[in-house]
Amino acid sequence: MNGQLSEHPLGELISELCEKKQSGCLRLEQTHGKVAIYFEVGNIVYAASNVRSLRLAEELKNRQLVTDSQLEGFDKRSDLSLASALCQAKIVDFATIQSVLGNLVSEVLQMALLWTEGKWNFEIATRLNESFRVAVNVINLMERARQARLPLPPGTFQNRDEVISQGASYDNYNGLSPTEGFLLSRVEGEIKVGELITVCGLPEAEALRTIYALSLAGYLKRKDRQSAFELRTEPQREIIAEPVPAPPAPVNEPSPEEDLKDFLVRIEAASNYYEVLSVNPNTPAADVKQAYYGVARKYHPDRFRGIQDSALHTRLESNFARITQAYETLMNPGSRNSYDAKLAALKSRERQTPSAPATTASRPEQPAGTAGERAERSFNDGMAALRQGQFNTAVSLLASAARAVPGDSRYRAFYGKALAANAKTRHAAEAELQEAVRLAPSIAEYRVMLAQLYRDLGFGRRAQAEAKRALTLEPGNLEAKELLKQLM
Repeated sequence: MNGQLSEHPLGELISELCEKKQSGCLRLEQTHGKVAIYFEVGNIVYAASNVRSLRLAEELKNRQLVTDSQLEGFDKRSDLSLASALCQAKIVDFATIQSVLGNLVSEVLQMALLWTEGKWNFEIATRLNESFRVAVNVINLMERARQARLPLPPGTFQNRDEVISQGASYDNYNGLSPTEGFLLSRVEGEIKVGELITVCGLPEAEALRTIYALSLAGYLKRKDRQSAFELRTEPQREIIAEPVPAPPAPVNEPSPEEDLKDFLVRIEAASNYYEVLSVNPNTPAADVKQAYYGVARKYHPDRFRGIQDSALHTRLESNFARITQAYETLMNPGSRNSYDAKLAALKSRERQTPSAPATTASRPEQPAGTAGERAERSFNDGMAALRQGQFNTAVSLLASAARAVPGDSRYRAFYGKALAANAKTRHAAEAELQEAVRLAPSIAEYRVMLAQLYRDLGFGRRAQAEAKRALTLEPGNLEAKELLKQLM
């Protein structure tokens, strides 16, 4: 079995061989060197290269463990054969050789992971005859591949219907960037690549690179990944030319901004979440999901970052947070039942007072007109979502409020608190909470939030300092006192 590294880089090959618990030797070759990697039942047990600086003799000399005279007579040996000979001659002990080989194997693999050109060949029948074996942590190795931000191989994710799901590393967010963490948070169950691109809001090229990197490291699983070790051919189909129809007459369509304004008017006029997504109370969850993705594909805020009207974009962000909240509420059976009960109670009150004029109280989701009022509404909705445990929705709504009125310390503080509730966004929370403290240095509550964040991040001294500052401002603050007890 063989192929090109440009189509299947080493990270993909290792992932597949480990997953299939294969044994054999994977050989790589490019202009600047060769590498051989040995697998035993899906585990990497050894790797070597012909690159001079990565040979055992050179490494032992660099570490001053052997001299040139001691290496005389051991010429033209493989690294493992040299290791055995040096141990038998008692020039270097087994433990030292094993340690040096482990470092060399790690360096060889890290080098080869960066190769994007060259060819590979896998030999199932080849086995490692020497007694030396090196324990390679494949999870850490693939994590380095993710961090390297390797280019996307041609043809990867060409099928936007390819299914992505949560991988074995899904719950471990340590070291992920905010972009990676946010994209990962959009994956619940199985989702198609095209849909994930839509809902994550990243530019398509960046989204695909991020999905690819996360799949290499095991955070995401590609259900229909093209196997490097199985040839798949599509049946040849005869292509019959069909007559080209005449182009339709031109139609005067509204500009993107006009269409967006019409869309926002409809969303702002919606009195409930069903109207927001243009579905009815009997619509099944699968159709609600499709309705949401349809809106996201066309009106996600990132598609309109280039518009000149910044107020219009802020208005879109606020309304899209409402759309997201509608989606998450209607997709969860429990929250949907509660919401339906709320609507039923509201209709009952309206029937009892038919002559009463319409007010904002009878339409609690109707947004106010000014940017400040919309920000306050987003904040209140975000706090409600936070209390209900809808963290993704809460983050979107509170972020909208904080962006609309960045000088409001309350918006910044509780946006930071929402970010701090999720391990993958805690580092982003620090900047928001610090800004809230800067805007309102005399509010003890904000300093307690920052102290709790530092505690969760493992910064004990910083947490103590902020808790003490909070007690200086408010000596009776129970949260600050309790936090200090935990940290002492």
